[in-house]
Amino acid sequence: AHQITISVSDIPYGEKWILKKLQDTVNLNFYTSGKWLIQGKESRLKNEIEGLFLEVSDTGDFTGNVIGSDESGKGHYFGPLVVCSFLFEESKQEKIKKIGAKDSKKLTDKKILEIADELKKYPHSLIVLNPSEYNFIYEQDKNLNVLLAKLHGEAVKSIVKNHKIDHIVIDQFAANASVITNHFKGVDAKVTTRFRAEEIPAVACASILARAHFVKAMGLLEKKYGLSFPKGASMEVEIAAENYVKKYGFDKLSEVAKLHFVTTQKILQSKLDV
Repeated sequence: AHQITISVSDIPYGEKWILKKLQDTVNLNFYTSGKWLIQGKESRLKNEIEGLFLEVSDTGDFTGNVIGSDESGKGHYFGPLVVCSFLFEESKQEKIKKIGAKDSKKLTDKKILEIADELKKYPHSLIVLNPSEYNFIYEQDKNLNVLLAKLHGEAVKSIVKNHKIDHIVIDQFAANASVITNHFKGVDAKVTTRFRAEEIPAVACASILARAHFVKAMGLLEKKYGLSFPKGASMEVEIAAENYVKKYGFDKLSEVAKLHFVTTQKILQSKLDV
């Protein structure tokens, strides 16, 4: 039998396990918040890993009007942070389900944009922090979880004030759920936080809308600056950042990137080494 080889590398807020068996490769991202993510093309190896690591999540009994809330962009060096809350109304649930919404991580960007065009017709709230705004606000607390909790609270409450809500479900990004729930005091609805919440339809819809806006924003950045801005925080991203700095200067990096990522320190060090 062929053995699985494993290598480990650091990623923002966690570590990546790269598993290989013959020609198949699967990435397992483990985050300090307790969340984890399996990535890779469909293969026998991926099926084996999912069988070992995945458990069927309890999607809960979320009847009535449900708000799902999720974000996109927090793990990407370039681009904005986008938080979206989506109202999954009881009277429209069957119609929304037919659109085909599911966890955005399981969809291509092209499909996400197609589905988002349909989902945006329904009540939702988007909060977008472009890189400059993000960097300014992040410096106040220097705690991403605190920032995310505030944004989710704002996005959800903008829907709550105009609709009767039974449940609010938020993709849990902090190990301590109270970091999130503290921002929902006084809200007349049951608030639930859970890992892998994208399996719940309301959160899946929010996930798609957030991702769609992030993808479009990245396209606009590339058009504005005439450069490629890869997603994530890889070596390819570091090279892109170096190219940007050469063209526009280090002082302008805050216009396109989240400066607290370790990538910034690597770029700064490379400048000092020259």
